[in-house]
Amino acid sequence: MKIPRPVALTAAAAALVVLGGCSAASQAASTATDVPPVPTVAASGARTPAPSPGVAVDAFGAGCAELPKSDDPGSLATMSLQPVEPHMLATVVTSLEMVVIALCFMALGYESNTRSLINLTYWGELLALLSPMILVAYITTMLSADIRLAIDKIKRVSDTDDLTEIYNMRAFSSILQRAFKLAVRHAHPLCIVMIDCDNLKTVNDTHGHDAGNRLLRHVVRGIREELRASDVLARFGGDEFIALLPETEGRGGKEMAERIRRAVERSKLDLRGDDVVSTVSIGVSSYPSDGGNLEVIMDKADKAMYRAKQKGRNSVVAAGED
Repeated sequence: MKIPRPVALTAAAAALVVLGGCSAASQAASTATDVPPVPTVAASGARTPAPSPGVAVDAFGAGCAELPKSDDPGSLATMSLQPVEPHMLATVVTSLEMVVIALCFMALGYESNTRSLINLTYWGELLALLSPMILVAYITTMLSADIRLAIDKIKRVSDTDDLTEIYNMRAFSSILQRAFKLAVRHAHPLCIVMIDCDNLKTVNDTHGHDAGNRLLRHVVRGIREELRASDVLARFGGDEFIALLPETEGRGGKEMAERIRRAVERSKLDLRGDDVVSTVSIGVSSYPSDGGNLEVIMDKADKAMYRAKQKGRNSVVAAGED
């Protein structure tokens, strides 16, 4: 029995619509759930996509795991698993759709007693009928992939501080909330480090605001050199920064803060022939030793940072210290 060609084309088009809808739904679901997971630290020092029970290996003397240094802004890349390229995924899905549609059309429109599958005329007619669908599918695939890439780029821009190219507080707050929930659920430590640049105002007054901007970027580079791949750095506002140290107890957090302070102090910034030495004042607090509430822990870190400034700057103070 031969099914009329219009019916076969209609069935093929219906298959295209159904498969396209399924593909769009899956891509939408992927976009909606594309939230970077909070990095966790395994005993071997490797990042894992899901939390594992137990405390990580002690690297700084108090439950702070040694990890590779992070080279990307705010350890942004380390906060998410590497996704499949949108163009590649869309191309594969569309190719599968077109194969199914071609098979559907062949099954519905093929007449065994008058046609042969090895007939070049038959394949030429089939290609002529499917060419418009292939062209539309290709264009749609490219457009959808470009839209996805544009959305990802917009998200990165909205989550990044323009000047320092690290996380802004909008993105950091979201990551911190998830990290804290995981820490509470699995009874893991977590550390908050507040960092203040001591001499930004002096540099602004002496060398101008452009030099001040260079100083902030210089300080960020010094901080990032000491952070692990699992740590997250963000600009808190003005000349203040905040860092999240997963799997890190209070003593380990203070050791990390001392490393940051020394790294910033050792590095010099060349401003029109003048070597400017910058320093930072740092406050440290941790969960659970300094509180069971995130707001309390952040407040203690902030107050510890101001006590460090009152002590004469260029120092580290942990919550609870006199």
